[in-house]
Amino acid sequence: FSVLKYEEDPAKMKKAKSRVWVVDHFTGAFYCLKSDGSVKHNHSSNKLLQLEKHISEADRLRMMFLDADESYEIVFPTPELRERFYETAQAIRPALRVYAPDLTDPRASVESSTTIIDGLEKRTVYVNAPDVNDKVVERELTGECKVNSSKLLTEPISFWTGTINLGGKKPPKKKNLAEVEQLYHWLPKNKYDMYCISVQEASYRKSDDEWYDYLQFVLGDNYIMVGCMQIYDVLLGIFARKKHM
Repeated sequence: FSVLKYEEDPAKMKKAKSRVWVVDHFTGAFYCLKSDGSVKHNHSSNKLLQLEKHISEADRLRMMFLDADESYEIVFPTPELRERFYETAQAIRPALRVYAPDLTDPRASVESSTTIIDGLEKRTVYVNAPDVNDKVVERELTGECKVNSSKLLTEPISFWTGTINLGGKKPPKKKNLAEVEQLYHWLPKNKYDMYCISVQEASYRKSDDEWYDYLQFVLGDNYIMVGCMQIYDVLLGIFARKKHM
């Protein structure tokens, strides 16, 4: 996919650097290529944390990887290409399922399955695709490609939302397990797919991350923070099960 690196300054955007992003299902990785074809960045698909389509700009998208220092914000030539990239990138994520009834096990009792597309030896696949200079060339795709497919267009997901006023006081200490257990009467653990947790008057904290780190401790390693925002001492943290990422 030929893209431009997003620049907030319109003047700089006119001179934005061109990049090519490759979503390689056969190696399970993302590659960012320079104009000369060399690899500038590469990330395993299981390191993809966030994939966000911009709300108001239909040709813009942001990616965040767990092993990257910052997110990648890129602009596509057309909204259609952004959608194509988004769906392709979603399909490579090992824990997610994509709506693809034709690839799913046809048995009526099966809602989802993992399909292996075999491109070995005589079954090697050849496709026409643009290179780093937008010239269409023939590419060879060989190996095995796994796709987690589903017959269901949508699936239910559960949310828990809550807010609490700390009145400037610290939450229960991590070492005091008895007090932390009392917190679970308000915040049920491991029962929901996503948690949206807000707090007011969190003036006790010495850093902005202190409350978010505490929530991570309370929810455990099965969850990861996917978003946060704050206004003075009012903070909001959003956590999701890792298996949905």
